[in-house]
Amino acid sequence: MSDVNLKSYSDISYHNEELKSLTRYRFDKVKERAKLKTSVSRLVCILFPELEKLVPTLHITSVYALLSEFPGAKHIATAHLTRLTNLLSEASKGRYGKDNCYYFQRCCKSFYRLKYASQISWTLKHTIKLIQELDSEIDEIENEIKIIMDEINSPILSIPGINYRMGAMIIAEIGDFNRFDSPDKILAYAGFSPSTYQS
Repeated sequence: MSDVNLKSYSDISYHNEELKSLTRYRFDKVKERAKLKTSVSRLVCILFPELEKLVPTLHITSVYALLSEFPGAKHIATAHLTRLTNLLSEASKGRYGKDNCYYFQRCCKSFYRLKYASQISWTLKHTIKLIQELDSEIDEIENEIKIIMDEINSPILSIPGINYRMGAMIIAEIGDFNRFDSPDKILAYAGFSPSTYQS
């Protein structure tokens, strides 16, 4: 009570615990999604190795839509061309057309004969579904973070290169910057202040 350096509780302090919880929860979800994406790459490599060369990346909406409906080279090769074209055209917003689908099917013809393709196809389909669920959860978490950041109205967002997510992570871990008298104290709190070692 007699300490003259006591400072009032700021708005950021009220939101700090909630932000910390949300940002760490988001980080866990992103880590979980990264593992699943690695699994998708491995499964596609078994089922349809050529696909990675035909698309910019496996982890885009159009490829996930394709693999959810036709999880493997055999499914793509035997699919009706019109159905395949409509699916890819809609998912890619017109980027992939009939010619692309025809080429995909031609490339699939040589990957029919894998014995355990059906089990691996099911695994691929379910893994993509899990990734899509995680995407939805991460979007919800990010919306909550954005609401809190808008309430805080921190000037940290005015720094070029710092968006809502990065700003929220910094505020969640550091707290209210007004608690620190100098930039050196912030660096020391974050563990970035250089130490002097001498005998």
